[in-house]
Amino acid sequence: MLKTLQEYEHDLYGCRFCPMCKPSSEVANITQVESHTTRARAMMLWRYAAGVAELSRDEIELLYRSTLDSVSEAWCVNHYPVSGYIAAARRSIFSQGRAPEEVKGALEFYTSLKNKGDGDVLLLACEIAQTNEATMLDVALSILEKGGIRARALPLLDGSFAYSLGAEKEARERTSIVAEAIRESGAHTVYCDGPRTQWALTELALILGVELPKDIVIKPFAEVMLKVAQPAASAGKVFFHDCRSAMGLARTLPTDAAILPDCTGPEEVLGTGEVYELPRRVLDALGMERTFSVWNRAMAKSCGADDGLDLTYPELAMELARERIRKVRETGAQKLVTGSPLCAAHMRDALFEDKTYVAWLAELVYR
Repeated sequence: MLKTLQEYEHDLYGCRFCPMCKPSSEVANITQVESHTTRARAMMLWRYAAGVAELSRDEIELLYRSTLDSVSEAWCVNHYPVSGYIAAARRSIFSQGRAPEEVKGALEFYTSLKNKGDGDVLLLACEIAQTNEATMLDVALSILEKGGIRARALPLLDGSFAYSLGAEKEARERTSIVAEAIRESGAHTVYCDGPRTQWALTELALILGVELPKDIVIKPFAEVMLKVAQPAASAGKVFFHDCRSAMGLARTLPTDAAILPDCTGPEEVLGTGEVYELPRRVLDALGMERTFSVWNRAMAKSCGADDGLDLTYPELAMELARERIRKVRETGAQKLVTGSPLCAAHMRDALFEDKTYVAWLAELVYR
């Protein structure tokens, strides 16, 4: 059930004068602008929700020059629903027709990829669809085949980025298209190409009231990766990046230990759930050694392609990607690996050289 911004008034009241989540700020820590912090936006939105002031054009753009900021939600000791009230504010703005042109233009994005393969199992490739990289479809279908699964790949755009931008009607329409495609296929098993696709198909569909076929089984693609993964010829130190959508599938959010100075683990203090454990088991099966950062699992900083930012303000999204890569290099990792094909493609685009530094987990399994 979608909530209005006014229903978050208590949360906005709590956030508006609290600066404690500043270390988690994704955009503010790049721009060094106070207005980009969660506290500043909460103050602005509290005034708007309370009817004290309307939002100016500049303030509306400020609201969109960010992700939904779920990393601040994870960092907060009270886990205030930051991503919820940012999304609610965007829905309010969008319904009034006041969304920036960059946001409206992003909704015109379409994928050039076509359905591929033939089988009774579906690979729902919504993240791959946004990358427009056909080779990723080939990699995924090859891994499924190696696991004894004949599958059809459906590269469809789900409703997640439309939802993130506040476009409720478009989000519901796109989610309905995905649901109908699954229904028409007659498939009973659906593998999701990444965490965002899985979140959109399971959690977002419920939020939007879109009914999925009752007899389908929804699984993460990483299950098949684990089944076929073999030790790599030359293992090394890698950093596993969790996309922001994974937090929506987490079992628990970070504990207070995660925000203590010099937190060195265990990783479970940063959030738990199969969405985090499964891909790490795949890396273990490949013989990879993982490096640690407090900015991971539910506290992972954005790769830039989260919440539609790569489609609305691509230059800012690229800055986030390069900052994420820079911080990962500081951990001593020889490679950055992610379970999100969209994050992998976006971060590779952000690299000026040595694009092999970033890999989609499936590509390591495929090799």
